[in-house]
Amino acid sequence: MLSLSERIKRLKPSATIALSEKARELRASGKDIINLSLGELDYTPPTFMKEAAIKAIQDNHNRYTPVNGILALRQAIAQKLQAQHGVAYSPNSVCVSTGAKQALFNICMALLNPGDEVVLLAPYWVSYPHMVEINGGVPVVVETSAQDGFKPTAEGLEQVITPKTKAIILNSPNNPSGVVYTRDDMQAIAQVLRKHPHVAIVCDDIYQELVYGDAEFTSLLQVAPDLKDRTFTVNGWSKSHAVTGWRMGYAVGPEDAMKAISKIQSQSTSGACCITQHAALAAIENEPTFLNEWRNSLNHKRRLFSDFFNQNHMPCVETAGAFYLFPNVEYYYTGSIQNDDDMCAYLLENADVSLVPGSAFGTPHHVRFSYAPDEALLTEGCNRLLNALKKLKQERL
Repeated sequence: MLSLSERIKRLKPSATIALSEKARELRASGKDIINLSLGELDYTPPTFMKEAAIKAIQDNHNRYTPVNGILALRQAIAQKLQAQHGVAYSPNSVCVSTGAKQALFNICMALLNPGDEVVLLAPYWVSYPHMVEINGGVPVVVETSAQDGFKPTAEGLEQVITPKTKAIILNSPNNPSGVVYTRDDMQAIAQVLRKHPHVAIVCDDIYQELVYGDAEFTSLLQVAPDLKDRTFTVNGWSKSHAVTGWRMGYAVGPEDAMKAISKIQSQSTSGACCITQHAALAAIENEPTFLNEWRNSLNHKRRLFSDFFNQNHMPCVETAGAFYLFPNVEYYYTGSIQNDDDMCAYLLENADVSLVPGSAFGTPHHVRFSYAPDEALLTEGCNRLLNALKKLKQERL
């Protein structure tokens, strides 16, 4: 019998992917499961991206690309960041990857030595701590509260930074809470990080285009361009252009570090899919006017289902981005339901609805609700939730 490595034995599967696979299995067995555990839009990708992918095939773009991506795409990404964030990069500071997830993993592998600490702000995306751990690092979590809008305080951040701190990961708009950091929030974070020049900064901006109402996306580099030499920006098109299965993302950062990241990628996947790279180039070259309609629809669902949870004893922090709500479900705890894991298991069994427990994101007593699917499906899912929760409410009484 093969003996697996100790680090693999310790590694946990992605909670969101595991729950989505469980939902698929139940659906395949005949159960009518409504899967609200996975973050992908229920929209058709823009025509110009599909046409670019088809043209790439017709033009016989079927060979290996440079490991860090085709030059035209890297140039376009660098120009995009300069236009949006006001900082200049060369194409050699860009590495195109098989999704933003690979970009994040590559950064962890390039930066971390055994015992290095990485600061995570809870609630955080489920994969951050496991990426850190598998690369020998130690996750250090900054707790936040619903009362503070799930945003860290300067004092809380200052307290966890030590000489062992190698990096911090920022994610705004945030998965799972939907919270968007304001310009003031970013300036406060930057002010703390200026005091600690040994700390690298990783900005996961994958939900950048999905911001609603009066809120605005603000990057750390917009308020602190002086931190450019130790900041990595990770982004892609999977969420904003509804192409999660196309696997396209990128990282931009200090040129020497990006060369190391390209070296890592050369020994793992090599270059990203040549066809999706041409589609990504089309995504940059074409104005995303379709996003106005998508944002209007998502904003409507955000308000509608936020009201649903708030009116049914599951308070939500005010959100402004991404496509998630993160309600607190403690009101419905009973003898049989002691935590958010129990709650998600109960709802999958009794409501045929799949949600993700907040403990997977470092913030227990909450569940993540994705409002990316069709509104009719979401409404049906909420009706099922309400019927199942009524039984728990009766138990409380």
